Amino acid sequence: MISQTIRKMLPGVAAAACLSLGAAAAADPLVAAIGLEVDNPSIFVPALDRLQKSDDVGGTKLGLWVPEFSSGSGANHVVVVEYEDYADYEARSARRLASRDWQTFIGTVSDASRLVNSLLMVQRMAAGEGWRNHGASAVYMMSVSDPVKYAQAFDRVIGAQGHPGSVRLLEVRAGSQGGVSHVVVFTAPGFAALNEYLDKLLASEDYRRFADQVRSIRTINAVSQYRRIQSWGS
Repeated sequence: MISQTIRKMLPGVAAAACLSLGAAAAADPLVAAIGLEVDNPSIFVPALDRLQKSDDVGGTKLGLWVPEFSSGSGANHVVVVEYEDYADYEARSARRLASRDWQTFIGTVSDASRLVNSLLMVQRMAAGEGWRNHGASAVYMMSVSDPVKYAQAFDRVIGAQGHPGSVRLLEVRAGSQGGVSHVVVFTAPGFAALNEYLDKLLASEDYRRFADQVRSIRTINAVSQYRRIQSWGS
C-alpha cells in the first residue's frame, strides 16, 4: 500500500533522493527518485499517465524506469522527478496535495504498489541533455568523503572522455541508505550505446588516473542499469 511518505513527498507521483555532505546553492536543481514495488503495472502506469496529464499535477518533469540489472533494493519501478529548485518543489507539492486528481491516483494504485525507498538529491554537475527521453541509464551509488576533490576529478575525466548522451553528479540530501552520499547517472539512447561508452571509459587512461585520484575518498556501494518506460513534462 502506498504509504504516507509518498503522499507528503511528491508533486506528481513519487520521487527519490539522498543525503548531503555540504550546503546546496539555492539555484541548484533537485532530483527526486522513489523506488516502488509495483504488483500490477497495467493499473499503475495508466494511472500515473492520467495524473501527469491532469491540470493540477501535469507539467512535472518525470520519468518512469525499471531495473534491467539491479543491486537488489527490491524496487521494480523507479519514478524520477526533476525540480528547478526548492521553491519549485514546494509549489508543486502544494498543488498536488490540494488536487482531487492526486487523491484519485492514490486510491487507484494503493493496492497495486508499495514504497520501497526514496531519495532527494541536489544536482552538482550535468553534461548533455535529453536524458528524459533516453532509453537506458547506469546508476553508480557511492560514499564520498571529500566532495570537492571528487567533483573536480570527475569533471576532468568527463571533460576528457565525454558521455554517452548525458551524465549527472548528484549529492544526496535525504533518504540515503548505507552511507551513500553521491550518485552518478549516465544515460544513453539505448543499452548498447550506454555499455559501449562504459567499456571505452573504463578502459581509458583518463579513467585510470581518475580512479587513482579518488581511490582514498570514494567507495562504490552499488551499480545498477535501468530501462525507461515512459516520461512526461517538457
